[in-house]
Amino acid sequence: MAMVRYFLLIEGRVQRGGFRSFIKKHALLLGVTGYAENLPTGEVVAVLEGEEESINKLIDVIEREAPAYIKVERITKRRDEYRGAFADFERKGEDVLGGLEERGVKEILLKMASYSQSTDEKLERGIEILNDMKRELGDIKRDTSAMLAKQDETIEAIRSVKADTSAMLKKQDEMLVKQDETIEVLKEEGEKNRRVVKDHLAQDIARIYEEIDGIKATLAKIMEKIGT
Repeated sequence: MAMVRYFLLIEGRVQRGGFRSFIKKHALLLGVTGYAENLPTGEVVAVLEGEEESINKLIDVIEREAPAYIKVERITKRRDEYRGAFADFERKGEDVLGGLEERGVKEILLKMASYSQSTDEKLERGIEILNDMKRELGDIKRDTSAMLAKQDETIEAIRSVKADTSAMLKKQDEMLVKQDETIEVLKEEGEKNRRVVKDHLAQDIARIYEEIDGIKATLAKIMEKIGT
């Protein structure tokens, strides 16, 4: 999949309300790097790098699933060459309200009051934003739990592969011992019984290879499970 860079200019009611944090969360989930930053003119600019399919999914999430207080009216996009300039996704620039993370709930709501015409509307808007932030934290917690569960499943699958590989190697060792034993029997029996012994040897080896094929098939299924 081709790696690309996109510049986004996001217009509308896109500052305040955790919009950059929302973009960062979904960028990390999709493996997209870059940053999102508030502009003094009221827009948000975002620079995105990653697989084009992942970036398109992120843009679709920004357009359709933004927090309740946010209203995205237009996104101007420009595609550019991938530069690999970022190792992570950052939330850049000063907050319109001066940093939600460093203020108490009361101060947040009072600061929001200066942006609205009605005190009741201001308080309700502040509570709505805080609830959105709480839901986003819950989503992050659930995503982390799912990732840990997947990690545990992968570890168990690796252990199973290791056990099956050990069994296969043991079986191969048994086959070699069996071959050595059969060769000794052939020498002792002499030319008279050579044909009969060869028939038995062929049967033993065919059975052992059938068992090995069965082990290889089981191992392939396990590797396919790990891949999914």
